[in-house]
Amino acid sequence: MIPMCFLLRENRPAESVESVTANDGKAQIKSLAVPAHLFVCLLCVAVVGCCIAMSMPMVHLPNYAKSIGFSIEEGAILLSALMTSSVIARIMWGFICDRIGGLKTLISASSLQAIGLIGLTISDGLAYLYLAGIIFGIGFGGILPCYPVILREYLPAEGLGFKVGLVVFFGAFGMALGPEIAGRIYALLNNYSTGFLAGITANIINLTIIGGIIKFGVKRGTLAQAFN
Repeated sequence: MIPMCFLLRENRPAESVESVTANDGKAQIKSLAVPAHLFVCLLCVAVVGCCIAMSMPMVHLPNYAKSIGFSIEEGAILLSALMTSSVIARIMWGFICDRIGGLKTLISASSLQAIGLIGLTISDGLAYLYLAGIIFGIGFGGILPCYPVILREYLPAEGLGFKVGLVVFFGAFGMALGPEIAGRIYALLNNYSTGFLAGITANIINLTIIGGIIKFGVKRGTLAQAFN
């Protein structure tokens, strides 16, 4: 990675380019119906919710499979199928994001993740678990890359590195919190279903926030306009 950073490094843009970028940035902020700081804060809260739900199966799926009557090996293969689907789906979501914008892509991917987690929670057959796991993987594969895209669509380039880092930080916090919640609930109740229900609730909070941003946070006519 370090040699690649030097290979891909670009020179600082000319002053005239910076002035054009500043003008573009003002136009982008005007597309928001809420203050820019509130917009970033809402994304920080939203990313915690989706990452809590995202990280639970990634850590606990083999043990969850064992707890409902399957072997650890079957649970590990199930996790591999989930992760493989997410890798393939990440490319697919990139094409979708180019066409419908970051917010619509995010709510679509997060909805699939919630459906997949519900399926994992209620399924008792291995085939249904595979189907739910693949749906979950397809959903979560497209979520995290959407946040930098959304920030760039609606905020200027100036100061964007800090905002992206802030949202990623809250995402990492959610990724750490999800397995902890599921593990502690399992230790108390000896089942994963309740912990996964907590993850589903967190995912619904994410969907509510993103849906609220789409409905009230951005002005009409700007939702699907990506930054060019």
